[in-house]
Amino acid sequence: MEYQVKFSPILIEFTETKHSVEKMLSTSNITYMDMMDIMLAIDEAITNIIIHGYDNVKSEDFIQLLIKGDAEKIIITIMDTGREFDFDATPLPDIRKNLSGMKKGGFGVHLIKSVMNKVEHFRIANVNKLILTKVLAA
Repeated sequence: MEYQVKFSPILIEFTETKHSVEKMLSTSNITYMDMMDIMLAIDEAITNIIIHGYDNVKSEDFIQLLIKGDAEKIIITIMDTGREFDFDATPLPDIRKNLSGMKKGGFGVHLIKSVMNKVEHFRIANVNKLILTKVLAA
């Protein structure tokens, strides 16, 4: 399985991409739960990139999504030209602050790390690169 797309960091363009990814995964030989984990991770990552990574989208800005997989695992690579972000420095969410209304959100990185088996993040030449690995159920 292989899927690749490059699009402008705008939510409406991501919505179209998300539908294509879900269709591709639903026709592959992976479990429903693995598919939902993968879709959750992709949705959280790219939505956060779009919302927090860009103030004013320029014509040269992009998000690139590459999905490669076999019977054992799926590797998702997301590259973007948004602002630099330290994925590993994100604190664990404080559910008490969310429930009390003191804080909104903050669960995206935690969710991604929870549903994926391996998460790597780095920045090279003004491009963020997030690599998510999901080991598939037998």
